[in-house]
Amino acid sequence: MSARIIQFDEARSKIIAKRTSLKIDFNKKSMTGTASQINQSAESYKKIRRIIFNQEYKKLIDSFHTAKTEFMFPTILSGYRHGINPVDALYNNLQEALFRYDKRNQFCVWIVDLFKDFEWTDKLCAVLERDQNIILQFQEAMFDPHFGVGDKEIIELERIRNKFAHYAEVFKLMKSWKEH
Repeated sequence: MSARIIQFDEARSKIIAKRTSLKIDFNKKSMTGTASQINQSAESYKKIRRIIFNQEYKKLIDSFHTAKTEFMFPTILSGYRHGINPVDALYNNLQEALFRYDKRNQFCVWIVDLFKDFEWTDKLCAVLERDQNIILQFQEAMFDPHFGVGDKEIIELERIRNKFAHYAEVFKLMKSWKEH
């Protein structure tokens, strides 16, 4: 099990413990408290959940395996905004190279050959799958339909997860690509 998954599991346990204690507190007050006390308890719970969620969301985004230096190519990244996930840039450049493929163009040949390297492509696809699994675990641990904390971020993570799945499919198909 990777260190990031272990860290994530520890953070998830802390959040679940905190959520459980807050729900118990919230439930006790809701039985005996006034409407304003109940609302105050709910708002307090929501604020704490938002703080924890934001911290864990930032850690998750910053720790994607796809953002490692082994997938960073300065020639490719120089054409994109700072902080873009290198795999996004690779995918976009691959798509452009395939669309305009010319065997006399060194860049087109280089990027296609890069993805025809089975070992490298398999490693990239494994990393994409790992990040998808980490996103799914995060979504399951952090989603709270009762308080709406992190709804936008959960939806964004689902978009990223689907994007990574699509990238992996395309990259796997590149192993058998032949120029016409």
